[in-house]
Amino acid sequence: MKVNYNSYLFAPSYKVIRVFNTNTCFEYLENLTMGKEMDPTAVSNSEVSERALQILAASPIASKVIEESLAHQTTSSDNVKDPAIPYEVLVRSFRLADLARDLATSKNAWLCYMVHIGGLTFCGDSKLLRIPNQVAAIRFGNATLERHKLRLEDVDLAFQNIVSDGDICQALSLYKRIMEIHDVGLSDFKKTEENHRGCFYIPLFGNSHPSLRKTGLETKVTTTSRNSSRIDMLILIPLKKQVLLLEWKMIRIDSLDINGLKGIEQTADYLKDMDSVDDVLDLKFVMHDVCRPGQTIRDRILNGAIRGANTKSPREQLAEYVESPEIMKLKEDNDVAAYLVVVIGSRQILFWELDNG
Repeated sequence: MKVNYNSYLFAPSYKVIRVFNTNTCFEYLENLTMGKEMDPTAVSNSEVSERALQILAASPIASKVIEESLAHQTTSSDNVKDPAIPYEVLVRSFRLADLARDLATSKNAWLCYMVHIGGLTFCGDSKLLRIPNQVAAIRFGNATLERHKLRLEDVDLAFQNIVSDGDICQALSLYKRIMEIHDVGLSDFKKTEENHRGCFYIPLFGNSHPSLRKTGLETKVTTTSRNSSRIDMLILIPLKKQVLLLEWKMIRIDSLDINGLKGIEQTADYLKDMDSVDDVLDLKFVMHDVCRPGQTIRDRILNGAIRGANTKSPREQLAEYVESPEIMKLKEDNDVAAYLVVVIGSRQILFWELDNG
């Protein structure tokens, strides 16, 4: 019961004692006294509403909040590191009607509602919030998977492939499926490299589901900078002393000349159905592209843009990142594998492993 129903803290102070969800405890104890076997996580009378979490997980704010939690972690009683979410001020009183209106745009409203329904609780005096217990973690993790039309067993397989072989194919395949389902509007096809990296991280590596957090993976995501030590994403496998470095690049669909097709929807369908890597690499940029007019994707990746302020190729950039002080430090104790991941038009993903530069 301590793992599944405890750790609610209703005031931002370490002086307040953490409490159990009493209704859930009574339900569990009642089943035990009646001789019924019960999965302690499969409770009906929980503080955390599954439907409310599904609504919250669908909010654009959810992605931003989960990304922010990367930089903050708390250690639970069982010595597991939990993501923590920073906050500035939480309103003391509110109307649910106002929260429902603001959930898609306001971080403060999103956090207030999550605390209100028991999805988050206070860490103490540290201006941080965290998921209180395993039941809440499972329900929010499932809500996130449902939002992205993913199955837990598929994500778990992707994690196991990374841990056992350093194989990221399954994980990238799942992200390709996410893009096909969710990237349908004009703004979706204008995602930046950082947007794609975040959308890859959040439903998979940022998922709160306890079974995924036990696979032995850690992740580190850094913000974009212009120096040579920029790393887009690190996947750490401590048990094997292995690090996977993923450098993300993106090519927008409206910058490609695909058989004279016009219209985002028609072009996206054509691109999705392409099943030859060589055919995708041979696609050309439109002639009015400022830096890459008429250039093939293959030439752009291997040799850089034809003109512009930065003509260095993604291959050269990745080689420089691998030689940066941060990665050289990691190499002292770990095997480092570096990958270039290129998202093309939100419909295809190509990736290469760096080998001898």
